[in-house]
Amino acid sequence: MKHLLYTILFFCILWTHNGFSQDINALDSLKNELKTVKNDTIKLQLLSHIIEIENEEDVWPKYNLQMKLLAEKVIVSKKTKSEVNVAMQYLAEAYNNIGYQLDNQGNIPLALENYEKALKIHEKENNKLGIGVALLNIGAIFGKQEEFEKALEYYKKGFDFFNEINHKNRAALALNNMGFIYNTTGDTSKAMNTFKQGLKVSEEINDSFLIVLFLGNISTIYSQNGEFQTALEYANKGLEISLKNNFHQNTAKLYNVIGNIYKYQGNYNEAKAFFIKSYELSKKIRNPEVNGIAASGLKIIYETQKKYELAYKYFKEEIQMRDSVQNESNFRHSIQLKSKYEYEKKAATDSIANAKEKEITDAEIAQQQSEIKAKRNQQYGLIGGIILVVVFAGVVYNRLKVTQQQKRIIEEQKIEVEKQKLIVEKQKEIVEEKQEEILSSIRYARRIQDAIITPIGYIEKNINRLKRIY
Repeated sequence: MKHLLYTILFFCILWTHNGFSQDINALDSLKNELKTVKNDTIKLQLLSHIIEIENEEDVWPKYNLQMKLLAEKVIVSKKTKSEVNVAMQYLAEAYNNIGYQLDNQGNIPLALENYEKALKIHEKENNKLGIGVALLNIGAIFGKQEEFEKALEYYKKGFDFFNEINHKNRAALALNNMGFIYNTTGDTSKAMNTFKQGLKVSEEINDSFLIVLFLGNISTIYSQNGEFQTALEYANKGLEISLKNNFHQNTAKLYNVIGNIYKYQGNYNEAKAFFIKSYELSKKIRNPEVNGIAASGLKIIYETQKKYELAYKYFKEEIQMRDSVQNESNFRHSIQLKSKYEYEKKAATDSIANAKEKEITDAEIAQQQSEIKAKRNQQYGLIGGIILVVVFAGVVYNRLKVTQQQKRIIEEQKIEVEKQKLIVEKQKEIVEEKQEEILSSIRYARRIQDAIITPIGYIEKNINRLKRIY
């Protein structure tokens, strides 16, 4: 799955985490293999891996679209049940990725719609891990909309699913999100308990990244409560693990956390040292938000020390970084406000506008759906044509079979007639032979009779002679 959204506290900096770094060699290998493989299921697996590794925001969505279309093709083709089930999971993954992309663009309604599509597929397939991830993503959307009760509801549901399947990594992420909501709504006690529960789970699975995440969040809450020494202990422990694992983003943030703790304690030299470390590292990794916080800390330190030139330098840096972040934030916020208005308008009019198809303003999604529809129509047309051809072939085949059967019957009858004709002719010959024998016998008997009996002419002649005498 491309991205799992969650929030990290660290002075309320919102952060989206991608657990994979881009491996160029692995990426090239996967892309080359994708060009040659024929099996659709293997193609889906390769596409999923490419999307996971590829971090370029203008590249991975193209592979995601390819994965979505291929998954839909496999589902429509109704291959084996196992192939269709696999394709359904990758289709849900594609919807999740689209939701992530739209959320980054500030299009909240469509992001939520795609996350819900992913959730429905996972529920249909009874994929509890997928259900939990979709619930967390939907919760993150509601969190951004400041609908904290709904966000918390979805996070808790996600946590329950992860607990059920004993997926501790995801369960810990759900706890982090829940803790963030509790802290945002002012319930620091619940936030602390939730973060500590998450830390315990993370230590059980020895997940260094999550351990650093929870140590930083716990430190921040202790600092908010004025318990600076305890806050420092947690932050230093997190920093040690972060440095060991080269978690540069976390390291830069923790430098700021520790710098602020020392600042609150009045230890300005230590505070300055950590703010400088954060400033330099955040410059290197190009994180303007963290860099702006470090610059702000340095500005305050130098003002306190009456080093006004340096204070002014970092003040300008703070403003520059803040403007950089604000420009992006304002742009995203304007999109989010527009999206929120559309979302609320849709929610208010759904009861009377269910029959009206929702217009999709995002060009890429519209293109995706248009291509899918065209492809589906082509498939339906092809299937319809095949059915007609099969029906026509069936009719022709049936007529051919009937004709062949009739021809066979006629041939058999003809043979039978010929047989009967031969029999009749044979019988005729026999009768003729018998008749000839009888006639020959009669003629022979007559000749014998004629030889024995006095000829009639002779008798008549003598009778006439006797009549004259008498």
